[in-house]
Amino acid sequence: MNTDESKYARLLRRTLLTNSAFSALSAVTFLAAAAPLARQVALGIPWFSSTAINLFVFSALLLFIGTRPRLDRIWIRVLVLFIAVLDLLWTMSSGMIAVLPSMTTVVGVLLVAVSGLTIGAFGVLQIVSVWGMSRSFKAQFGKAAAFVLIPILLSSCAPADIRNRQVREHGQTQASFGRGRELLLQVAERHGLAAWKAFKTARFVSVDEWAGFTGRFTGWWPVQKQRFRFDTLLGTFTSRVELLDGPKAGQVMGVQSWKGYGVSSTGARVEPAEDALSTFYLPTLQYFAELPFRILSAQYITYGGERELNGSTYQLIYATWGSLEANPENDQYELWINEDTLLVEKCFYTVRDAFKGAVGTIHFDDYREVQGVMVPFLQTVTLASPESTLYPVENNFFHQMRLESAGFDSFPPEKLIVYPNQTPGDFKPDVGDQGRSGAV
Repeated sequence: MNTDESKYARLLRRTLLTNSAFSALSAVTFLAAAAPLARQVALGIPWFSSTAINLFVFSALLLFIGTRPRLDRIWIRVLVLFIAVLDLLWTMSSGMIAVLPSMTTVVGVLLVAVSGLTIGAFGVLQIVSVWGMSRSFKAQFGKAAAFVLIPILLSSCAPADIRNRQVREHGQTQASFGRGRELLLQVAERHGLAAWKAFKTARFVSVDEWAGFTGRFTGWWPVQKQRFRFDTLLGTFTSRVELLDGPKAGQVMGVQSWKGYGVSSTGARVEPAEDALSTFYLPTLQYFAELPFRILSAQYITYGGERELNGSTYQLIYATWGSLEANPENDQYELWINEDTLLVEKCFYTVRDAFKGAVGTIHFDDYREVQGVMVPFLQTVTLASPESTLYPVENNFFHQMRLESAGFDSFPPEKLIVYPNQTPGDFKPDVGDQGRSGAV
């Protein structure tokens, strides 16, 4: 047999085996990444998590590339490597490695990473073997980058829409608004609306813990488990926090009507301090601490139906501003109200100020009566809808805040007024709507 023919046969056999292996791996990856979407469809959930959507996009690209007969083309290998790296970076930056909503999503993330890195390794080897980039290679590289980035940018620009099927189909009718508004009033009264209205300020001492490896990068505090004192002017977006432990114990930061500031060790105001902690996280903490009362100011309120979850029955209320449908400026809220206790136990929400497609659920537990107001001493955040959250939440949280103490009117409101010409109120200046906030 001719030596050249023997080499060609071996090369052809190796290419066929490689292509078959890549095709099989890509197909399995696609099915695993599609499983979270299929699971949500089976549960009747019209909203799809950004995690599931991005995994589906990545896996579809992998399937397209992995089944191509010409894997010897370098730009295809580089493209797959891009997919794998971007998938891992996106997963880590969104905190999904610490808290994934289901095991099907975990499998999807791992398979996309393994498939991409495996196929992409061939591209790396070929790049190493080529000294420099030719003009045609640069063009191919740019084409690969655009092919990957365009679907990511498209998926990230669209605001998440958390309306459930009932709200999507029926909207806000006079009957659904009346029922939702009446139920919200009952819930507010159960939480202590009359007492809350009588108070001016609130003080909470809490420990906020951010979970997992990504908690070191996505948390708002100097340490993953931060103890702090939080003072608020009720019904406004004006508050102040003092760190009680860690490397920056004693540091004070605040916000008045969305304008952030810092306080020196002598008590003097230091400005400006337009950091995300002051201008996003503090108003967010305050809003969720007063959620049952302040959600009453929502422009759109509609009854969202009844759900059974983990042995409890919940009445759902959907609330938002601007328009009933999703819009890029205003957050959406879906309150899960325990039918037996009339307490808000879960709130599914969007996070427009952080990322248009981001969502989360805050779980309220360990309610205690404090001066006539029902206060949840345990607040746990997960990055999925209530139905898609992996329970128990204690083993699957993005971050969790435990209150050590809570009280009202223990200090004068003037303590939090550092800008005399700005009147604190329940509004956001650049939007002008009532009761709007970011989300934890």
